Amino acid sequence: MTPAIRTATAADMAYVFTSWTRDSYRMLEWECSTSKRGRAPAYGLYRPLFEALQRRVLAKAKVIGAANPDDEDQILGALVYEPGTTPVIHWSGSKREFEGLPINAALYEHAGISFDKPAIHSGGMPPLRKREGEVTTLRCRLPKPWIYVPFGLMP
Repeated sequence: MTPAIRTATAADMAYVFTSWTRDSYRMLEWECSTSKRGRAPAYGLYRPLFEALQRRVLAKAKVIGAANPDDEDQILGALVYEPGTTPVIHWSGSKREFEGLPINAALYEHAGISFDKPAIHSGGMPPLRKREGEVTTLRCRLPKPWIYVPFGLMP
């Protein structure tokens, strides 16, 4: 199935907020457990702080969604990014039940983001590993021309 890519709808944004927050918190938990910095704060404390950060990012970012081509109301995944000569990727993800489909790859292609050109990944779980055309959001290396700057570009 080739997803239909479109500007995110209000319904899509609920998925984006929830999934982006969850992914970011999981990354924080993982970083705390591997760096011996202590424990991550309770999710109830983390969530409102991260949501304030999301609102600041979304004030300048674009959000596109991947939808089921047969049912545009069914969101498959989304991408939060700032386009430009060097795009800034804030978050991307696809629903677990659609893993294995080239959803993230279609989102990146639609946004004009290439693995072979410079880009900045600013937060969440830095992707990226190509696996049969799919971009997975696993903790692994970024493509060589990309850099990881965790929310370092915030004003």
